[in-house]
Amino acid sequence: MGNICIYTYADAAKVAGPPELLANPTFTFMLGIDAFDLEEFMTFLGETLEKFLDGEENFTYYAPIYAGDKITVYKKLLIS
Repeated sequence: MGNICIYTYADAAKVAGPPELLANPTFTFMLGIDAFDLEEFMTFLGETLEKFLDGEENFTYYAPIYAGDKITVYKKLLIS
């Protein structure tokens, strides 16, 4: 199971060093998706979801995310 334990088992995370269960690196992707209403956004663009392509994602990690943390998400939309 290796390092996966620190993302799924609180006791394993504490033994490995983190103070609480650690959020996996892809957790922040879901935070970004939840930050806006996709259907409303597509209507704003005048497009349908079938024509939407998510071409690139960038994340900046300032610190680990632990169970119980409060997180604020800011999104910036770049249209090219």
